[in-house]
Amino acid sequence: MSSQTLLMIAPYPPTPDTGAGIAIFGDLTELKRRGVVVDLICFRSHRPLETLHEIKQLCRQFILVEGPPAWSLKTPWPALLQQPLVVVRHQSLLMRQAIATQLESHSYDVALVEFSFMFQYLLQPDLIFTQDKQPLLVVDHLVVTPKVYQYFHQVAPTPLAKLFRQYEIPRLKKYLHKVLLTADKHLFVGQEDLAYVQNQFPDLPNEKLIYRPIGLLLERYPLADPVQAEPFTLGFFGAFDWAANVDAVHYFVREILPLIQVQMPQVKFVLGGRAGPASIRALANHPAVEFVGEVEDMFSLAQRVAVIVAPLRIGAGTRLKILEAMAWGKPVVTTSIGVEGIECVAGEDLLVVDEPKAFAHTVVTLLNDPVQQIHLAQAGRRRVELTYTVQHSVDRLQQALQKPSADFIWDTAGFGA
Repeated sequence: MSSQTLLMIAPYPPTPDTGAGIAIFGDLTELKRRGVVVDLICFRSHRPLETLHEIKQLCRQFILVEGPPAWSLKTPWPALLQQPLVVVRHQSLLMRQAIATQLESHSYDVALVEFSFMFQYLLQPDLIFTQDKQPLLVVDHLVVTPKVYQYFHQVAPTPLAKLFRQYEIPRLKKYLHKVLLTADKHLFVGQEDLAYVQNQFPDLPNEKLIYRPIGLLLERYPLADPVQAEPFTLGFFGAFDWAANVDAVHYFVREILPLIQVQMPQVKFVLGGRAGPASIRALANHPAVEFVGEVEDMFSLAQRVAVIVAPLRIGAGTRLKILEAMAWGKPVVTTSIGVEGIECVAGEDLLVVDEPKAFAHTVVTLLNDPVQQIHLAQAGRRRVELTYTVQHSVDRLQQALQKPSADFIWDTAGFGA
């Protein structure tokens, strides 16, 4: 039986240390282990070429396209009248040409698009497929954009920001609806995202909509040693070019940290992650805040903290920062929005609190209770091992990519054992 072939289209190189790249890199690793041939096309982004060798080894072809800058006077502003900003910002003639060339010159069983805004390149009416064999068109909805914008709208810091989100939400829904109708299959990493789409777009056949939990490469997540943790130390780790993380940190420092300090003056809040804007770096002036920034080994930083907090008010897909903390064996306190997209038992695998006073009280209680810290750490790791490994995730992926055709049968025998 010949190897299955898959064209993956992504907005950036899926390095194993960057947001959704963690999950996509895991998929690539497991697909290669299973003998699936993957060609990957993505924008180069800001990553130096020497940091991308791990990805290149997982692909038959790794095609990097110079992408448009995030903000530029060359941004096709008139296109904003037809498309949402997130779609326009990822428009590129070079990307369109690269994908068209690949589809015309290679035969694929599946075209897997990471993020719905990248599916714009498969909405082109003039695409030509090799031997007129159209691959199964699949979208991996790592973020359901209109749902996220509704969260942003609720916590928008200015009237102008609120007005912009309000303007974009119906446009995002219109674009998403077109994607949902066109693609053959849609993958959702959280039950909440799937339910949102089913509620907003009841005309879609349910067989196109598939829940597929995200997966981690557990060999990249050693267990933390509780002895290494500094008492009364909290941590928040994530990329600060994602506005949801910036909002969560400022919310915590403004609304929750002062309440903790009243009961525990010696508390320390450690921030780690790349692309810290000036507003985040400035928090280093706070006597209880330590801003570390980007570090090569995030695990060494996680070892230091006793508890990881994720006071998120904006959610997208699955909060990988929480799953990573659980995989390291770190106790976690988060919010209802933070725990969206994660199958867990609140109070057993992690703690879920929303109101600032209750959040602060929960954190103080946990910092003073090493036994509960160990219990949560062990339960969280077990949850990841049971539900959030790449093996389980790719099992679901391959089941979802079954195509009702005699010449297309994914060989999944022996996997998931």
